[in-house]
Amino acid sequence: MSIHLLHDSPPDYHSNVSDSPVTPWKDGDPEADSAAAAAAAGDTGDQAALYPDSTAQEPTEAERRRMGIRQFPGGVYPVLGMEFCERFSFYGMRAVLYIFLLNYFDLDEPEATLFYHLFVVAAYLMPIFGGILSDNFIGKFRTILSLSIVYAIGSYVLAVTAIPGTTGVPPSPWGAIVGLLLIAVGTGGIKPCVSSYGGDQVVKASKGLSEVALALQVQLYFSLFYFSINTGSVLSTVITPILRGVACFGREDCFSLAFGVPAILMSVAVVVFVSGHRFYVNVPPEKNILLRVVITIFGGFRGARDKYGPAFVEDVRAFLHILLVLTPAPFFWALFDQTASKWVQQATEMERQVGALYIPPDLMQVANSLFILLLIPVFEKGVYPLFRRWWPLLPLRRMGVGLVLTVISFVMAGFLQLWINTGTFGPDPSDSDCESCCLSGCVNIMFQIPQYLVLTAGEVMFSITGLEFAYSQAPESMRSVTSAFWLLTVAVGNIVVMIISGSQAFPNRAYEFLFYAALLLLVTFIFVFLARRYKYKN
Repeated sequence: MSIHLLHDSPPDYHSNVSDSPVTPWKDGDPEADSAAAAAAAGDTGDQAALYPDSTAQEPTEAERRRMGIRQFPGGVYPVLGMEFCERFSFYGMRAVLYIFLLNYFDLDEPEATLFYHLFVVAAYLMPIFGGILSDNFIGKFRTILSLSIVYAIGSYVLAVTAIPGTTGVPPSPWGAIVGLLLIAVGTGGIKPCVSSYGGDQVVKASKGLSEVALALQVQLYFSLFYFSINTGSVLSTVITPILRGVACFGREDCFSLAFGVPAILMSVAVVVFVSGHRFYVNVPPEKNILLRVVITIFGGFRGARDKYGPAFVEDVRAFLHILLVLTPAPFFWALFDQTASKWVQQATEMERQVGALYIPPDLMQVANSLFILLLIPVFEKGVYPLFRRWWPLLPLRRMGVGLVLTVISFVMAGFLQLWINTGTFGPDPSDSDCESCCLSGCVNIMFQIPQYLVLTAGEVMFSITGLEFAYSQAPESMRSVTSAFWLLTVAVGNIVVMIISGSQAFPNRAYEFLFYAALLLLVTFIFVFLARRYKYKN
C-alpha cells in the first residue's frame, strides 16, 4: 500500500537544528545555479553528502548513542500509532470499495472504475486544502485533529448508509457519496501534515547531530512511519474482505460491517493522536505563504524580491524546480492505483480456490502490503548500503528505478490477462464476486503474485523516496504545501485513468495494461532528462 499516500513527506534533515523552530537549510543555496554558490555550499555536482546512502562521513560513536528508535522523542509514538489506525481505516474501506460499487449499486466495470478513481481524485486534491489550512492558519496539530474528526464522521456515514434499506430500495448512492466526500476531505486534508508533524518532533529533538547522523535518524523515522502504514493496511486488507463475506440483513455480503470496523479504528486514531498532545513540539504556522507564492510567480520575481526579500524568492524558485522534476509522477500513480480497481477486476476472472482456501478478489491487494513489510528492511539493510559503496542511490535515481519496475509489472499484468482471456466465461449463480465468471480453462489467482512483487519493489523505490524528496528539498516555510503538491500528483494520475477508461478505447484489458506500460516507459525517459538537470538543495 502506498502512502500516496502513503500519503505525506519527510522532515528536513540536511541541516543542523538550532534553538528556533525547525530551520532547515537556512544557510544553503536552494538552486545551486552558479559555481560560486556551489562552492560555498560544498557542492561538487553530485550532492552526495546530502543523503544517508551517499559517500558522506559516518556518524561518530557519540552520535550513534543518540540515534535509534529509543532516542525518538515522546511525540513520535502517538503519530505512528495514529497513522497505523488511520491507514487501517482507509485501506480497509478502500479494499472493498470497488466490489461495493459493483455489487451493492450494480454498476458495470467502467462505471465502478470511474467512481472509484473519482473518489481517489477527491482524496488527493484535498491535501492542497490541508496544506493551506496548516501552513497559513491553524498549524499542523489543529489541522490534523479537526479533519480527523470529519474523517471519522464520514466513515460512520458510509457504514450506516451501507445497511440495506437505509437509502431506499434499490439503494440510492447519496449516502455513499456524502460519506466518501467527508472521508476524502479528512484523509486528504491530513495527508500533508501527519508525517511531517512527526518529522518535526525528530528534527527538534536531534539538536547537535551532524547532517549525516540527522539524515539517518530521520530516514529511520520514515521507514517506521511507512512500516506503520503498511502494518495497518495489511491487517485491514485481510480483515475487511472477510467481514464483507459475512451474511447480514438478508444479503450474502455485509458492507456495513466491512465499513463499520474502519470507522471505529478512525475514532481510535483521533484518541491516540490527542493522547500525545503534551509531548508535541508545534512549529507556528506562517501567514499567507501560498498567496505570496502566487504573487511571486505571476507578479514577477523582481517585485517580489523587493517586497518579500531575496531569501523568499529563492525559496519559490526551489519550489518550482521541485514541481518541475515531479511532473512525471502522476503517471506512476495512474498505474499503481489500478491495483484496487483494474487488478481487482482481473482477479474476479481468475480461479480463486487455492486448495481448500477461497481467496476473495479484493483480498489479493494484501500482497502489496505484505511485500512492503518484507522489502523495506531488505532495501534499508541490504540494497541501499550495497550500492552506497559504488553508486549511491540518490533519491531521483531510486525514483527512476522505481518507474522502470512499475513498467515491468504492468507488462506482466498484460500478458497474464492474455492468458486469462483464453478461458471460457459466463454467469455463475453460486459466485457473487463476478458478473462474468471463469467456467473452464481458468488461471489461478496466485499468478497475480509476481506482478504485485515487482510493483511493490517499484513502490518502495518511488513512493517512499518521493515523499523524502518532496519534503527534504522544500523551503521550510512551504513544507506542507510542497507535500500537498506531491500528493496532488496522485489525483492527476487518477484523472488519467478516468480519461483512458472512460474512452473505452481498449475492449481487451490486456492491451490497456500494455498501453499503460508503454506510456510510463515514455514518461520515464522524460523523468531521467529532468532528474539529470536537478541540483539538490544544500
